[in-house]
Amino acid sequence: MAENATSTPSQQASESTLSTLTAVGPNNTPITLQYINDNAWPKEFKLDLKLNNWDEWSFQITLLAGRQGFSKILNGSFTQPSVDTHSKAHHIWASNDESLKHFLYSHISWTDYRNIAHLPTANAIFEELCKIYEK
Repeated sequence: MAENATSTPSQQASESTLSTLTAVGPNNTPITLQYINDNAWPKEFKLDLKLNNWDEWSFQITLLAGRQGFSKILNGSFTQPSVDTHSKAHHIWASNDESLKHFLYSHISWTDYRNIAHLPTANAIFEELCKIYEK
């Protein structure tokens, strides 16, 4: 967004916070910087083997990812673009994945966290949780 010579510094700062960071990835796929924000998620609703709540938890995570534009990262169908060919998209994807990973971390048990914290992507985390809970 171009700065207007007549706008005040506070207007310029406000305008810059409204701008969207977007890039074009492989196959001309647009990718936009996003963050998970869902105040509707019950604070105490965490995945826990002792509670046998995988079906409901995974359903809610899948719905949340769909509502907020993270489905393809969660299910692994949109992988990280190459830093060499799509540098900006690569970094945006990484930020989006981190946001989703940390949302997942926030809504699992400590035991589950210890089992998946080493995994590199939200998709890898979700897939590992599927293996653990869908035995």
